Amino acid sequence: MVVKDSSLSIFNRTHDWKITIVGLGGTGSRLAEKIAELNYMLLNSNKPGIQLNLIDFDIVEEKNIGRQKFYPNQIDQFKTKAIAQNLSRNYLMKNIKTCELKIEDIKPSINKENIIISCVDNFDARIFIHLNYKNSYIIDLGNEKDFGQIFLSKYKELQNPIDFFGLKNFQKQSEESNFSCENYEDQFEEQSHFINEAMALYGIELLKDFLLNDTINYNCIFVNLKEKTTKKALKIWQ
Repeated sequence: MVVKDSSLSIFNRTHDWKITIVGLGGTGSRLAEKIAELNYMLLNSNKPGIQLNLIDFDIVEEKNIGRQKFYPNQIDQFKTKAIAQNLSRNYLMKNIKTCELKIEDIKPSINKENIIISCVDNFDARIFIHLNYKNSYIIDLGNEKDFGQIFLSKYKELQNPIDFFGLKNFQKQSEESNFSCENYEDQFEEQSHFINEAMALYGIELLKDFLLNDTINYNCIFVNLKEKTTKKALKIWQ
């Protein structure tokens, strides 16, 4: 399937890709690092790089260490600032902007050239992104205890997870996980410790394939960490 759009110049660009990550929790914080790795490789291959926008209103807490891509000396920092610091130091990434607000509190003015990556873990934020940025390409990453899915979608072009699962099931899947306890043993029971790493890994693979090819063969990935299986599929609007 060809998803080339000359008006957006997503493919074969002569200027940087603009990518926004919304949510820097277990998946988003790891995916941001992988995007910085990709950016480093692109720039050293004489290709356009990536302008990265990070959106998250939360601060780093001790319970985030280990489960999310932060370090003990970053506790009490904004997650956006901590990630930007890591990417700048470790991968020399310069084109990073940060915003410490909820996505619902930001006027939807992101340029349509952007690729919006949703790594949020609650229904209101996810539905807001799909309703307000549907003319952009959206990559939605969602997971439960030990499985999840990644959708690359665009209005009237590539099907989104809301229509694939149905609104009721999408809302149920989007229910916020409760990691309020400080006991790490309890957290292991709540969610597979490495499901977020798996989601970020397959997410960056989809993003890389999307950016560097004129044609895509899949726009969604289903990951089951417990069964150690993955499945790719192409879901388009009929």
